[in-house]
Amino acid sequence: MPVDTQNLTFFESSKLEFHILPGHPRPGYSKRDLHNRAYRHFKSVWLRTLNRRAGEGVFDAYAFFRQDYIMVVTHETDVVAQLFASFLHLDSEITYDLGYFENFKENAVRVLREENAPSLMTLEYASINPKFSQKRIGGLCLGQVISNLGYMFAMTFDIDATTGMPRRLSGTNEKILRSGYRLVDSLKNRCGLCVDIVLGFRGSLRPDDEPAVQSLIETLWKNRIDSTVAPAIDSTIDSAQDLNHHTSQERDTHESARA
Repeated sequence: MPVDTQNLTFFESSKLEFHILPGHPRPGYSKRDLHNRAYRHFKSVWLRTLNRRAGEGVFDAYAFFRQDYIMVVTHETDVVAQLFASFLHLDSEITYDLGYFENFKENAVRVLREENAPSLMTLEYASINPKFSQKRIGGLCLGQVISNLGYMFAMTFDIDATTGMPRRLSGTNEKILRSGYRLVDSLKNRCGLCVDIVLGFRGSLRPDDEPAVQSLIETLWKNRIDSTVAPAIDSTIDSAQDLNHHTSQERDTHESARA
């Protein structure tokens, strides 16, 4: 579908921003409001989707809480696209007991072993704000945009591959496969959703067929806002005594500032 966002009154692609948030914000985290909006988006989309497909009681907030990273695309104050990311490793015994990995049958594991790709980053729970669906914003597929951004983010780490389970119903999986991901299995997951298991190996991603979409992806990536980096630990703190002294000094400074 050709992309044309020029004549839309409520949407401007120039107002899109790509944020990378920590799964577990530290005390004093400056983007707590955005993190809360990201969770509200997750709950709204997946509570509706899972209740409709699998019945009430399937939605689990822990699916948000357990993630290493939360990636969101915003348009002004709206969260319009979202994707989660976490690390897995085939040499870690716990991997095979995780709920996420129970969907990986022998074929997916076999392909990873054959490609010598034991270290993974999962890309999970891709979702789009219904107000910003492809039909409503001039043919722009935000599912493809967030998927490509997720892959680019994953490749900044020392990992071998990314993996995801896009829903076959949404149609986004077809775009993901055309972008270079490999289909290794199809199944109905424990939530009752029909999904494909796909793997993206380092160097396999292809540019989007639509130049305007590829340009947008590259712009969002270049201007990404990454708030996952924790403050540097003071190199002078070598012991608990040093830490107590350092904390006491900070407290005195704050109290003097309030006086």
